[in-house]
Amino acid sequence: MTDESSPSIGDLLREDAFEAVIALLSSWNASKLAEFCMQSPDLYDILKSNAFDEFWKERRRAISKYAFKGQDGVCDADLTVGHTLFLLAQREKAQGNLERYQEHLNQALNCHSIHAAQSWIHEIVIAANKPDLNFIQTFAAILYSRESLAKRHGTPGYLLLANGYFHLLHALSQINRDESPNEWKTQYEGSLFSLWKSLYLARQAENQSTEAIHNAYYGCGLKNSNPFSLETIDAMLEKCNELHDYPALRERARHAAVLAGKQENAFTLWASAQAKAEQPCKQDVLKSPKM
Repeated sequence: MTDESSPSIGDLLREDAFEAVIALLSSWNASKLAEFCMQSPDLYDILKSNAFDEFWKERRRAISKYAFKGQDGVCDADLTVGHTLFLLAQREKAQGNLERYQEHLNQALNCHSIHAAQSWIHEIVIAANKPDLNFIQTFAAILYSRESLAKRHGTPGYLLLANGYFHLLHALSQINRDESPNEWKTQYEGSLFSLWKSLYLARQAENQSTEAIHNAYYGCGLKNSNPFSLETIDAMLEKCNELHDYPALRERARHAAVLAGKQENAFTLWASAQAKAEQPCKQDVLKSPKM
């Protein structure tokens, strides 16, 4: 703000002067808005209240030429701010400012940005020049830690995990299994099970993930989700079956995905019922803690 005598965003929010806040925020570019939200997390929480739904809806539509769609699991504020921070991270990386790049990427991840997660996983894969079992264990733990992100995004989230486990299996193939056969077998079976399960979860969620798929792949469909440019999840399942023929493990993973899907659906129904009963007036129902 150029006029220091003007009330701050915080002052206006405390006075419930929401129209004045929207007018001021509407004059800011995407970068300024995103950085303000990260510098003022308490105010950002208020900006996610219902009074600002239309503001964030318009900003979400404007952040990409692909006109991002509203999706379940990630509110418009986080979609907008998270993607802007991801773009800022890419700009800093291109300029060689790696510290600022990492800062913006972490902030984008905290806003549940699927594109930031894609970039992060890609960097881990690229860094694995000479993988060992320690790397495998660390990578597996990282993928496991992103399961909450996957649930938020549905199909593209689960395909991100599947892609990670696919690359993890490739890294395992470069390791001499004879040096530690039991550990190698444990990691192989665990990674393959998780790959299958992620693919089945992605397929189960597909009908409810239309908007998330559009956003994650910029309107280009599932072919951008995998290294083989396959356009359907069934084709991905068959490709993995060609590369890793282990029918018993695949069937176990399918059953695990079915069970997990039922649990997630039950939780979603319960959460929706609670939200309607409580009629929250400020906090966005889908706002969630950091990953």
